[in-house]
Amino acid sequence: LSSFLPVVFKSDEFTISAILTGHAQDVKCVKWHPNDSLLFSASYDNTIKCWRYDDNVDDWLCTYTMEGHDSTVWQLDFDSTGEFLCSCSDDKTWSVWRMINPQNFENKGIISGCHIRSIFSISWAGSFIATGASDNRICVFELN
Repeated sequence: LSSFLPVVFKSDEFTISAILTGHAQDVKCVKWHPNDSLLFSASYDNTIKCWRYDDNVDDWLCTYTMEGHDSTVWQLDFDSTGEFLCSCSDDKTWSVWRMINPQNFENKGIISGCHIRSIFSISWAGSFIATGASDNRICVFELN
């Protein structure tokens, strides 16, 4: 039974190591890169930002801002290699981005047509991407 009890952390076990600012509006999602020390954030300002810790200045810097959605970016996910990032938006679309390096991303495409309302959730597993939206639908896409 004890293995089912929740783990309790004391507040003094965590300290704030950084506060990142740069989005113009609410941050809706943060996601760590699966292989590199990069943090990605999605925002109500319709953008995705890539953040990297820079030892030279002892701070986190925004290395790139991705633009392409026409409304709030709600969530992000990566493929298993970390080369590709997918995002979903209030604009009823989802996108795939290719990371060339932390300073350069390529939008590989904006996908629409499955959902008729805001897409709030996206998940990438193997060759499948699933999206969930406020139209009460889950759409599963298979990569060719």
